[in-house]
Amino acid sequence: MPWELTELLNEKERFAVLASTGKFTITQLCQDFKISRTTGHKYLDRYRDRGRDGLAELSRRPKSVRSQTDAEVEAAILKERLKHPTWGPKKIRDLLCTVHGVESPPWESTIARILSRHGLSDRRKRKPAA
Repeated sequence: MPWELTELLNEKERFAVLASTGKFTITQLCQDFKISRTTGHKYLDRYRDRGRDGLAELSRRPKSVRSQTDAEVEAAILKERLKHPTWGPKKIRDLLCTVHGVESPPWESTIARILSRHGLSDRRKRKPAA
């Protein structure tokens, strides 16, 4: 007997419909569908609020980045790197504090990522093993 293939959205909808009939407890349904009770309640809340569309997979991407570097600071980093192509993140971070007056400059690793993202840094070549 072959395995029965079902879509995830159909299973979620079936779970929500069975739960809304009142014939089964949420705990029983969650055990049958092999999901946690927290997930079961989440599906039911979404189904009540938005119907079948609420059961679709949602994006896990954050809506905003809390610690994103300001555009002005990023522009200053790029400007200093273009002025001094051999300087690395440490010197640029010190320059942001002294010359540009940035109170809380980004960490060196963040500056390195900004430079890398804009193509202003090259990875060092590994030295051959001795």
